[in-house]
Amino acid sequence: MRKHQYLQLFFMIFVVACGKNDDSVMDDSPPIDNSPEKSTPPPINNPPSSFSLLNVPDGATDVGFKPTFSWNSSIDPENGQITYDLLLDTSSNPSIVVASEIQETTFTAQDNLGFDEIYFWKVIAKDDVGNFSESDIFNFTTKDLFSLVTANADFSQRLGHTSVSHDNRIWVISGASSNRLNSDIWSSVDGNNWQRMNGNIDFSARSGHTTCVFRDSLWVIGGYSGGNKNDVWSSSDGITWFQRTAMAEFKPRSLHTSIVFQDKLWIIGGSDNPLDVMGDVWNSEDGDNWIEITNQAPKRARHTATIFIDKIWLIGGLGENGQTNDVWSSSDGIQWTQVTSSAPFPPRYYHQTIVFDNKLWVIGGIGEGNTLLNDIWVSDDGLNWEEIDSNPPFSPRDLFTTVLHNGTVYIIGGRDSDSRLNDVWVMNVD
Repeated sequence: MRKHQYLQLFFMIFVVACGKNDDSVMDDSPPIDNSPEKSTPPPINNPPSSFSLLNVPDGATDVGFKPTFSWNSSIDPENGQITYDLLLDTSSNPSIVVASEIQETTFTAQDNLGFDEIYFWKVIAKDDVGNFSESDIFNFTTKDLFSLVTANADFSQRLGHTSVSHDNRIWVISGASSNRLNSDIWSSVDGNNWQRMNGNIDFSARSGHTTCVFRDSLWVIGGYSGGNKNDVWSSSDGITWFQRTAMAEFKPRSLHTSIVFQDKLWIIGGSDNPLDVMGDVWNSEDGDNWIEITNQAPKRARHTATIFIDKIWLIGGLGENGQTNDVWSSSDGIQWTQVTSSAPFPPRYYHQTIVFDNKLWVIGGIGEGNTLLNDIWVSDDGLNWEEIDSNPPFSPRDLFTTVLHNGTVYIIGGRDSDSRLNDVWVMNVD
């Protein structure tokens, strides 16, 4: 190629190149940014502020069975709503949630806690997006089931007495002291302060009798008074007494039971001598005239009888073959059904049965080998029983009384391994 041809080609390349550069210089459009789009991070949501437990205080003792828990407020930094979960159990690191989504800073237990038990509790504060803050862990100990009202009531130490609640007072009637039978009558509004109601009553001193409240009056039936009795007495005030009959239609007896059922007075079983047990059932509409309903009931003495779910219940006692732990019920006093031939509690007599909190309660008595008992068993159907206390604070005993007064249970007197007693205990209820 000749020289002038090379120059011509170079000139053409130079012109094209310059033209492209000029075009890029003259383009005023903004540059295109192909990098990924950048997002703004969300604000941080902080957990609720720390807070302190108030009540029940850490290490508290003798706490009631339905305590009220409280704590300071926790604050949400974002001004959202705070709710609380309450955790409570017997583990040192509680995990059972007993209440959740609480909006206040207080909560009262809905169910009774166990007695004489150590509990641990804490609270978790939560905001509306799931952040939370936990309190410290507190512990406390609940009360025992029973507390001593008085170790030495105004009446003398005794066994084989009776106790009822009437006219807003607890009544203790007769019984046996260490060297005599008593005919005295005492009453109290609180189980602590006692008043003797009558120094010389008309009916004879006795023990092993029964007392009922029927048609707004106190009724005393039978018992041992130098021999077994079948007399019936009544009083509206505990001071003035009327003999309804000196010799009722039923045989003289002691260690029987009496109840009020279907607006009638009833007596069940008992002994007419120490080695005999009876299976008869009698009732009366007026306390004066008595009708035998059956003589085919379970033969029993030193037993208990009570009314529960519209039936008569007969529990334990001394049968033809010795101590028993069977349970019987009847809707009419004639036909008897054996609910169980052998309840889980040991055989016993001279015990007490009471209905409280819609349950049957069996307490103490004499067990096998003449062992005194103070165990407490509870059932809501008479068939299935649970021992709720094998060692309550009162001593093992027999021939004591229980009475339901103003919504709580009292245990009065009896005999332990050392002596006759005149102590009074009350069940702790909230």
